[in-house]
Amino acid sequence: SIENAEEKIDANLRYFLGITDYLGNERSEYGDMGNRTPTSEAEQHAARKLFHHYTGEEENPDYDSDSASGGAQWLSGKRYEHVEVTDIDKTGFDVSMNDETRRSFNVEIRYTGTTEHEKQVIIGTGYDTAYGKVAEAYQGQQSTGALENGTGVAALMTLIDWCEETQPALDFDLVFVFFGCSAYNGAGAAAYVEAMAPTQKLNTLLMVNLHRFGGDRTYLYADEVKTEHETFLRKVADENGLSVYTLPSNIPLIDGVYRKDIYYAHYGMLGGHAAFLDAHIPSAYLFDGYYGSFNLSELEKKGASNLGSTKEDTYPSLVKSRPAYKTHAADALTLLISAIRKDGFVSAMATARKNEKDISFWVNPFWANMIVIFAVVALIVVLVVLVKYFEKKHPYVPTVRKLKVAVFGMDYEDKQSADIFIDVKSRSDPFGGGDNPFDGY
Repeated sequence: SIENAEEKIDANLRYFLGITDYLGNERSEYGDMGNRTPTSEAEQHAARKLFHHYTGEEENPDYDSDSASGGAQWLSGKRYEHVEVTDIDKTGFDVSMNDETRRSFNVEIRYTGTTEHEKQVIIGTGYDTAYGKVAEAYQGQQSTGALENGTGVAALMTLIDWCEETQPALDFDLVFVFFGCSAYNGAGAAAYVEAMAPTQKLNTLLMVNLHRFGGDRTYLYADEVKTEHETFLRKVADENGLSVYTLPSNIPLIDGVYRKDIYYAHYGMLGGHAAFLDAHIPSAYLFDGYYGSFNLSELEKKGASNLGSTKEDTYPSLVKSRPAYKTHAADALTLLISAIRKDGFVSAMATARKNEKDISFWVNPFWANMIVIFAVVALIVVLVVLVKYFEKKHPYVPTVRKLKVAVFGMDYEDKQSADIFIDVKSRSDPFGGGDNPFDGY
C-alpha cells in the first residue's frame, strides 16, 4: 500500500481543484477548477493543468494574464523523472456536440520502470464532470466537481506519485490516462481505444477505471458474466481485508445500447472501461455509490440526496458529507498495487482474455422477440389441444325442441321434456272466444 495514502490523495485533490498550488500553499476555499463540462473551457484548463504538472511546467498562480506583471506563466522544474508524458496535441480528439465539432484532450502518462515492455496495464479516470454548461468559463464557478470526479483524479495522481517514488519492478508498463469527455458517453476513452494499434490492444493485460470515491460502498464491476480477472481482483481484496462489493441484483436496467451488441445498460457499464470491453480488453470498474434506484446517489440510504454533478459538489461539501473519499480511494489503490505485484497476475489476465465470453447472442432483442412469438404460438396450440380434449370427453349434444299440439285429457308440460306444447281452445270458449282460437289469451 501507499504510505500516508489518504493524506496524499487529499493533497492531490486540493491541488487539482486549485485550492492549493503545487507547493501546498493555500489559494482559495473552493479553488478555480470550475465545472469541467465536456469540451468546456474548464475541461481544457484541467487538461492543460494535468499535462504541465507532469512535464514540470507548473501554472504560476501569481501570473496576471491581463498585465503580465506576475512573471512567467509557467514555473519550470521537472519533478517526474521516471514517467513519460505524451504530447497533449497527439492525444486530442474531436467530439460532435450541439451540431458543432468541439475539441477535447486525453492526458497520458507512462511508467516503464527500468525496462520497456510490450505488455501494459492501463489505469484511467475521467477528469471532467456532468454538471454545468459548455460555454461557461472555469473561473468563478463554485461547483468544482470535487466528488465527481476530482476524487478519481486525485487517486490516479497519487498512484503516479507512488510509481515515481518507489519505481516498482514490473513485467509490464503502467499507462495512466486522464480521459476527457468521460461524462459525454465515454468519448475520451472511445477515442483513446480507437487510436490504439492492434498490437497495443492485444498486449494490454488489464484496464481499470477509477471513479467517484466517497459513497458508503466501493463496487467492483468487470462484465455481465463472471471473469477470471474479477475473481483475481476479489481474491486480492479479501487477502488485504478490503471491502469491495458486487453490484446489487436489483440494479435498474436502461433501455438503450451503450456497449456494442448489448441492448441494455446499467450504471456499471457507463464509463471509460466500456470502450475497452468492446475492444475485448479485460477491464474493471472501481467506484462508489448505490445504484438500486435511478437517483444515482453515492449513499446507501433510501432517498439520500446526490452530491456528484450538482452545484453543491465542492471540496467543503465533500469533506463534510462524504468523508470516506480518502479511505475508499486509498483502498482502491491498495487493491491495484497488490494485484499488479502479485504472482500470477499476468497469467490470470491472459486467461481472462482467452476465456472471454460473448454474451451478445443472448442479449439480442431479436431472440427475445422470437421467444415471445414462440410462447404465444405454444399457448395457442395448448388451448386448441385442450378444447379438442374436452369436446371429445364431454361432447356437445344440441337440444331439439319439437312443437306439439296438446289434446285435452293428456298429460303434458313434463318438466323433463324439451318439447313445446300448445293448447288449442275450441270455438265454444265460454270466456268469449270467437273465431280465433287464441282470443282471450
